[in-house]
Amino acid sequence: MIRITEVAGKGQPNLDAEHIRMERGEMQKSRLRRTTDRGTDVGLDLPAGTTLHDGDLVRGEGRTVMIRQMPETVGVISPAGGPVPADMWMLAAHAIGNMHRPISVGRDEIIFPVQDASERETFARMLDRVGTGRFEIIVREAVFEPHEAADVAGHG
Repeated sequence: MIRITEVAGKGQPNLDAEHIRMERGEMQKSRLRRTTDRGTDVGLDLPAGTTLHDGDLVRGEGRTVMIRQMPETVGVISPAGGPVPADMWMLAAHAIGNMHRPISVGRDEIIFPVQDASERETFARMLDRVGTGRFEIIVREAVFEPHEAADVAGHG
């Protein structure tokens, strides 16, 4: 087993390195054992409090491995036509937060994890109460990284 002890920066997606695929919840664990895509047995032994991110390079015993986050099911809220006033965006984000979901905020979208596609209807009804027809929501698979200030993972 190769013991990985440090985060060595961010890698480029085309970097020819071994990869470890991890779920988002595992990215906050400092101790974890995995097998790389090339069959190398790797043990993460990182400093407590380390949070990994998609594309991070980790190193130990002369080896460098890239962390690849696995996609998950996310809901994406965006305008349903015209511009959405700032207060409506704030209400939509607040409503999602009340459901104890972390969010990622883009220029014209709010992204959050969902359990499965059936939750789309629940969130669509909630958004209609908040912004009557101003939002649309789609469900897709994507690598989700919550905004650091909006990660409520410790609450749910």
